[in-house]
Amino acid sequence: MALPEPSDSATALVTGASAGIGESIARELGSRGHGITLVARREERLRTLAGELSQGHGIRAEAIAVDLGDPDARDRLAEQQQLRQKLEASLAWLSEASR
Repeated sequence: MALPEPSDSATALVTGASAGIGESIARELGSRGHGITLVARREERLRTLAGELSQGHGIRAEAIAVDLGDPDARDRLAEQQQLRQKLEASLAWLSEASR
């Protein structure tokens, strides 16, 4: 299955992104121009990686430190991402309407 084209209005959510396979996937997606939302427990490592990807590839890279083993934390992350999607859709609509 092919990846979608990179988009300014979307990011790929990569869990376990502070090391190992998750970090490798984030680096590969970033090198292809995809915006990245990095999720893992180790905030410092996430912020470092987000900075590297953003500077190295000119992409949007966000770091969210959360323990996905905690059901409440997973719910908060899902709610946060849904809210962000709604906000971005509204901003895109406002941008188009103002032209």
